[in-house]
Amino acid sequence: MLRESASVESMAVFNRKGTSSDKYGQIFSKNHRIKRTLEELRKILNKVLGSFVIDKKGDLISQDLPDETTGNIDIDYISKFIHQSLDVLSVTKPVERLTIDSENAKLTATAVDDKMLVVITEREVNVPLLKLLINRTIAKIKVESEKKEEPKKYSIDVGNICDLYDKLFRVVANMMTKKAGEKSAALFNEGTKEVKERYPRLFGNLKFGSAGRPDMIEIRKNATKTSKKEELTTALDEMLLSMLEVLEEKAGKKERQKALEQIQRLKGSHTGLLRSL
Repeated sequence: MLRESASVESMAVFNRKGTSSDKYGQIFSKNHRIKRTLEELRKILNKVLGSFVIDKKGDLISQDLPDETTGNIDIDYISKFIHQSLDVLSVTKPVERLTIDSENAKLTATAVDDKMLVVITEREVNVPLLKLLINRTIAKIKVESEKKEEPKKYSIDVGNICDLYDKLFRVVANMMTKKAGEKSAALFNEGTKEVKERYPRLFGNLKFGSAGRPDMIEIRKNATKTSKKEELTTALDEMLLSMLEVLEEKAGKKERQKALEQIQRLKGSHTGLLRSL
């Protein structure tokens, strides 16, 4: 590998106002692990003013450029300048490192696989120590770049779903207590055993209260462990159907039908939530 060094006195790129941070904000947020590695470099060596990583096209990937030390630097311009310089210099041989000096700062660009780490320091810096820290940073960036993002769990609104089913359960419970009174809890506890066994994570320890309603605190707690909306609503549907069957056995088909009509009115805009009804 050929090491190239360019000395540019009073180089204009260190005196242009940069405006590219907002433009690349989304890219930076996706590379927060690399950003933390860059922040560590600046904290270890106080002569480091800031640093950033660009891809093979010269586009920014991540950066650590505090306004108080690098506020007057146009990072977008520097990135393109480095990219174009490397294109020219690497025509004959690969370039591992490019150093650019100005009157009051030093810029060191080092290859990181298909990326480039660019470190901006004060002009008077301990070069051997800087090289050591740059190599350490490169090793960490390689590790962070190879890490795979954990798949995100499907986000569902457990609160709203449980609020809706709480109202639906109450419809059946209220009609049942009119017929069976305090015995409603025992009838529901017995009549819904099969559903509890089918969905132990959601209903394993579920009990019905004296008013015939299931313990929604328990259901809400267990529902937060469910990552799929369909899985949650299917289980709640089956519990509701089981309660309706118990109601029919005790109060008859007419009462069950009345409960169903109320349920359909309550679900309103939630059409499709109770697919099995």
